[in-house]
Amino acid sequence: MDGSTLSLVVQLGSMALAAIVGRFLLKSAAMIWLVSFLGAFGAMVTHIMYDGQSAFFLLCFTPVIYFAAVAGRDDFGWRRRI
Repeated sequence: MDGSTLSLVVQLGSMALAAIVGRFLLKSAAMIWLVSFLGAFGAMVTHIMYDGQSAFFLLCFTPVIYFAAVAGRDDFGWRRRI
């Protein structure tokens, strides 16, 4: 496995792990935001270690990870019950 493939696997794994932890283990919206940021930050650090260019763009995935973690959850009372 070459370096670019390994970097991609670690980046995707970092973001997927953050989404899974946020989805199934955390109940607080603030903690899910924190884990989402840490997942995107881990992907950014991995990208910096391999390539070093345009790594800060990966922080844009923080809200994507957050919404993937909270989609369909009713823990936060966002949906009304009829």
